Amino acid sequence: MTGAARAPKVVMTCGMTCSGKSTYARELEQRSYVWLSVDHDSWGLGYEQHPLPPEVQRDIKVAQKRRLRELIAEGRDVVLEYAFASRSRRDEYRRLAREAGAEVSFVFFDVPLDELLRRLEARNAGPRTAHSVIVEPDQVVRWYESFEWPQPDETDVTTIR
Repeated sequence: MTGAARAPKVVMTCGMTCSGKSTYARELEQRSYVWLSVDHDSWGLGYEQHPLPPEVQRDIKVAQKRRLRELIAEGRDVVLEYAFASRSRRDEYRRLAREAGAEVSFVFFDVPLDELLRRLEARNAGPRTAHSVIVEPDQVVRWYESFEWPQPDETDVTTIR
């Protein structure tokens, strides 16, 4: 296949708050991936605490889906830094990226709840940035309890523990 164009790569992070998604996305950004993040865009709108109002979350995701399609059409590699807390959401974005012509993979950050809460305490005590917004511990517990872990048939998922 000499001379064939390579399909753009879309890496989607999957995991809880404080699991390492932003750190990983930052590393990919340094390798020329375009980093799309709800946290970053909500920060730009003045939101320093999560969860976001539903309409804000919706508007950001609609804009980012449009941007994702544009970036894939341009042949750009993208990292989507979302929680992807449900199978249906992962499947939705798989379809979107594949239909746009991308090679899709997920990286799931599997971190125990006690470690997430330890990291959250340190993050909440530190300076605010787009990727260190305030989240209350009880909210992380609720998200953790409702999180749908990737299943064995999701063969495009790599787990990092």
